[in-house]
Amino acid sequence: MHPLLQSPKHVLLVGLLWSPICFGVVLVHVSMVNIVWWQSALLIVPPMIILLFISLSNWYICKGRPIDSRNLVDTIVKHILTVFILVGGWILLTMLYSRGLNLLFHLRRWDRDFERLIPLFVIIGVFFYFLFSVYSYLVLSTERAQRTKEQYLEQQILTRQAELKSLRSTIHPHFLFNSLTALSSLTLKSPETANSICLHLAEFLRYSLRLGSEELVSVDEELDHIKHYLEIEKIRLGDRISTDFKIDKAVHREKIPPLTLLPLVENAVKHGIEPLLEGGKISVSVEREKRYLKIKVTNPYDKSAKSAVGEKHGLKTLRSRIEHYYETSGNLVINKNNKFYNVVLYIPVGGRKR
Repeated sequence: MHPLLQSPKHVLLVGLLWSPICFGVVLVHVSMVNIVWWQSALLIVPPMIILLFISLSNWYICKGRPIDSRNLVDTIVKHILTVFILVGGWILLTMLYSRGLNLLFHLRRWDRDFERLIPLFVIIGVFFYFLFSVYSYLVLSTERAQRTKEQYLEQQILTRQAELKSLRSTIHPHFLFNSLTALSSLTLKSPETANSICLHLAEFLRYSLRLGSEELVSVDEELDHIKHYLEIEKIRLGDRISTDFKIDKAVHREKIPPLTLLPLVENAVKHGIEPLLEGGKISVSVEREKRYLKIKVTNPYDKSAKSAVGEKHGLKTLRSRIEHYYETSGNLVINKNNKFYNVVLYIPVGGRKR
């Protein structure tokens, strides 16, 4: 449907805007010939109403002939032919209407007045045809830009969901395999410890299943998630792993994308602590630094181990997610020395890119 006819309010607005135009043409007609205003209105207003509907129908013509640099000349030629046909048809209808008035009132003055108005009608018809064409192309261009934006946003959502699925498929199989292996060996030896693993694993998976319906989660929720993960890893690795949390009280309720902390901690366990015979400590800190949340995970690592070299898949995926979500506002920084591997994630506080 034409955008100007989508609601009664729009129709009323079009009528109110068109009325002064009709009144102006009547005034021009009265000034051109010796005629009273109601006779002029009787000749002018009905054809002007018809012209309005002809001009509005131009929306569908423009919709079927989008402007493209490759066919610009062809489009212009087609519009010239169309305006010639439409305006010519409109003037013909107006001429028949003026003759009808002559027959109705038994006068010949409307025929004479119409002949004087033909140049004015041609100018008015051509002007409003191209005016409504410009309006139609502007609206169509805006709608096309809006659709492109919506498609882009939809693609971004699909990309984000795909990245989340990729991240979960990367972390969960490895983690579940280790957890179930530890659980099977503890079932008979230590039922209480096995029960503890089951409880932590259930909470870990419950949070993960919620990810599909959440765009942002609190820092507290993310911390609970990785604590369940670490408790299972502590049972599996024993004294080889310890943890240290330093969380600023002001950041507990801040919102971040789900599964943000897990790749950092999982990377520290898998590529840092696990290859070391003596194990080590994983330090996690979250604090406010100006307009950013600064999330830092530090762990010892064996620089000679192959698994310690380079940025891992989980971190690459996390970096990509943060860049997509916050554009250039978020950042993932990796630093390492001879003993420690530091991953620092900067997330804008309370904001996203759009």
